[in-house]
Amino acid sequence: MHQIVSQQQDTTQQQLAFDIFASLDATDTSIVESGTDFHLRKSSLLVDVSELGLLARRVINGVYFLAQANPDAEVHTYDLRYVKWLINYANSNNNTHLKKVIREAQKSSVQVNVIDALNPDDDNWISVPMLGAAGIRKGQFVFKIPSELRSQLRDPARHALLSMRILAGFSSVYALELYERLSIYKDAGLSPVWTLDEFRSMIRVDGLKSANDFRYFRRDILDPAIEQINKDSDIELELKLQRTGRSYSHIAFAIKPTKSLDGTSSIAAAKQLYSTLTDEFGLSDAELDEISANRETWTDDRLQAAIEFVRHRCTVSSVQYPAKYLMSALRDGYRVGSLEKQATEKKVSKAKATAKTAADYEARLKETPLKSVEIPTGEALAAAWATFRQSPHAKLFKVLADNYESAEIRQRKAFEGFLQAQ
Repeated sequence: MHQIVSQQQDTTQQQLAFDIFASLDATDTSIVESGTDFHLRKSSLLVDVSELGLLARRVINGVYFLAQANPDAEVHTYDLRYVKWLINYANSNNNTHLKKVIREAQKSSVQVNVIDALNPDDDNWISVPMLGAAGIRKGQFVFKIPSELRSQLRDPARHALLSMRILAGFSSVYALELYERLSIYKDAGLSPVWTLDEFRSMIRVDGLKSANDFRYFRRDILDPAIEQINKDSDIELELKLQRTGRSYSHIAFAIKPTKSLDGTSSIAAAKQLYSTLTDEFGLSDAELDEISANRETWTDDRLQAAIEFVRHRCTVSSVQYPAKYLMSALRDGYRVGSLEKQATEKKVSKAKATAKTAADYEARLKETPLKSVEIPTGEALAAAWATFRQSPHAKLFKVLADNYESAEIRQRKAFEGFLQAQ
């Protein structure tokens, strides 16, 4: 039984991947180390591609993962750094090599039989490249999926849900090929039985001389691929061999799902840090890149100390550019000292006490009806107002008028209360 995945779920998968990329981008962590799975819904038709190298296969998986969120789009455009992260492209600054790999990926093709519903005997066979026009422009990767293959993105008849994290982690192209092919049979628990010649052709080793001798084929290709799949993926394989006479003639695999690695807590922490740097402080891409390049010395503790330092300074003084101040704090290793904390706490406590006294007085002023009081005139009024300005009553106001005549109504009422108290 195959899982049904809607386009909305495809979009959610892609959003999850991008969120993880965004949260880990600041920590220079690869997709393989993310620990959380998001999946490519890969049609069995798209597994059977022409021979490709390991990185070119990752490119194909990456573009089909991206395209599945909007399968009918003519053109897909994504941030180049995000694409490199998806395919685990370690040499991230070497675009020249990446261009060669993309051209290799464009040489991959699949065979499609188009059946005429009115005349089933009138079949058409075509070979379709898996990746159409592709290019790199201003930090963006732009590509097209051939129209003949878009139905395989929308509603594949048979497919496997493949972890992009696991796909990106294989160091052996044979392990990657075997994982893609056998994951389709994960629910059944057992693969079909193939002759050895069929199997060699299927995983593209029929041209290797060493593969003709099963002893070397098993030692150099088959066993290492199974070992890597069992160690680094979400399935476990057991080799099933059949003999014809004294020689092995057929091959199959028992397939058992295993629990995938869980890195959710580290993801959450990294995502929170990324959110703080981008949303709260508004760091630019260049500033995030600088942090990423210095993560060996700019540890989480140093980052948190710098963040706390800038937050503290923002509460006690005016900081015009928090992002630039944070970068300076990171470069110079600034942190909030205990003496500064204590001094700030005293200022805050004093300010709160003053505010409470003023608030209490204002509340009493509102609640207690004042008896009418005679307002002095002339020099007596000026002298009384000067005394009032020095009294606790005046602390209710940040700015107090110089004289009674120019005072606001609230200030005049407070002055009357002052005279009444006298």
